Amino acid sequence: MRCFEGLDCEENASCNECIGVACTRVTTLDPESNGVLALTCLPFDTREYGGIEQDGCRTQGLTITCICQSHDYCNPATQPLFLISIILVLLFILWRRS
Repeated sequence: MRCFEGLDCEENASCNECIGVACTRVTTLDPESNGVLALTCLPFDTREYGGIEQDGCRTQGLTITCICQSHDYCNPATQPLFLISIILVLLFILWRRS
């Protein structure tokens, strides 16, 4: 499976490609650093370690991790629904702090 690979690659158009068993997208929602987006592949060797998590996104603290295995380049830098959810989470975090 082909995936995009890069760190905040939408801003500086630096996305590369990688090939692996699945695509990943990790977003850090730290308001102080304006968030960081990392895109990459899960290497083929990860199949040997108990399988891969199912498709979808998981939130842990201020990090959202998404795994996709459905089609090539399924970890794009922007997805409208995903961006809306990030904005809502950030607003919720800021509201909780005040």
